[in-house]
Amino acid sequence: MPIEIGLYFSFIILATIAILSPGPDTLIIVRYTLGSGYKVGLAATIGVQIGLVLHGIFAVLGLSIIIEKIPIALQIITVLGALYLLILAAQEVKNIFNKKSTNNLSPSNSGIYYRNAAVSAILTNILNPKVILLFIAIMPGFIDLDKGPIYSQFAIFAATMIFINSVFQVSIIFLADYFRKFLIQPQVQKFLSIITALIFVIFAVIIALDHF
Repeated sequence: MPIEIGLYFSFIILATIAILSPGPDTLIIVRYTLGSGYKVGLAATIGVQIGLVLHGIFAVLGLSIIIEKIPIALQIITVLGALYLLILAAQEVKNIFNKKSTNNLSPSNSGIYYRNAAVSAILTNILNPKVILLFIAIMPGFIDLDKGPIYSQFAIFAATMIFINSVFQVSIIFLADYFRKFLIQPQVQKFLSIITALIFVIFAVIIALDHF
């Protein structure tokens, strides 16, 4: 194994702490699950993992270093990420006045919800500066130049993070789906949309303030 065992377990602990911290990824997965069921929630989870894979590829290719060396690049991503969260908040507000329900997905429209959930999760993850900083500021600290190719170490760390993240988020999905049967009433769904919109706005403000 091209990574020292003690260092690897230290990374697992740090990655687990980071993953357990609530963020936009968790929120969007819970919201899709409560609104449309665990299958759509799983689609969102797959989207998050795709986002992490892309972050890992960027790190291996050295693109993350470019972002680190050009501060304005991270600021642009931060702005885009905050704006996208505001767009998601606006969509939740729109859902409040939308008479159509997504509680029962028909075969004709289920694919649309799966795709929207996955794409939303991918964009939320890719445009999250905290995830970017994890790959460009924290993960490189675990790289040992004497232990072989850097790309193989990055790949192992990224795969580990994706595995831990998948286990956590899938657990969240089935927990949320269990409570969904108590929250499926239209009025409750509207209330959840209001709360979700507010939290998206809060996340957008926090992300912007942290990097400006």
